[in-house]
Amino acid sequence: MRAMEPTITIRDLDLKKIAELREMSEGDVHFQNVSDNELRNWISENPELVEHKDFRYEYNFLSQRLIIKCMPTPTHDSLQSFFTQTVFGTFVEKVGLLNAQRLVRTGAGTCK
Repeated sequence: MRAMEPTITIRDLDLKKIAELREMSEGDVHFQNVSDNELRNWISENPELVEHKDFRYEYNFLSQRLIIKCMPTPTHDSLQSFFTQTVFGTFVEKVGLLNAQRLVRTGAGTCK
């Protein structure tokens, strides 16, 4: 999946903007040239974003790149799970459970 280049800066990045980015891409959003100081300021101004369940972030202090990782939505995960179970169910009907378990490994999304 190609990384999305945001048109906003880290100073503008709040919970609402992250939600908008998440709707556009469930992939990574990269911010180039983010200084250590900018990152510290962003964290202190937005403490609720640091441990948020809908995204993760990574920061490389050498390249000064901040990467926001948008997590899949529950709807996205449920559709993947439904599709995967349907496909596996078809294999079970055709070749039996034991053969299907040997032939196909199933799993989807971030569902638990």
